[in-house]
Amino acid sequence: MLIRGDDNSFIEWIDNREVDRGTYERFEKNSYRIKSNKQSFEITLNDDNSFKIVINKLNEGKPINMKNISTDDYMISFGKWDDVDEYTYLLD
Repeated sequence: MLIRGDDNSFIEWIDNREVDRGTYERFEKNSYRIKSNKQSFEITLNDDNSFKIVINKLNEGKPINMKNISTDDYMISFGKWDDVDEYTYLLD
């Protein structure tokens, strides 16, 4: 997941396939509302700048720990894939 502070946007990938994008807003000190056309959810940052996300169809519905791996401010691209729909369904 890429979270961009300059325009309060995010991009979410599963296995290098873009499955979602949208915006976020801060509503408490370390809590954020994530919004897109596909899903809305809230995250709370932990002290180590990580958060947990649940995607019911992945990891047996158990939380996945998302950890900040970079403080650089740059965009990442993985290329074009023909099977993106096979990954997008995981968010349903």
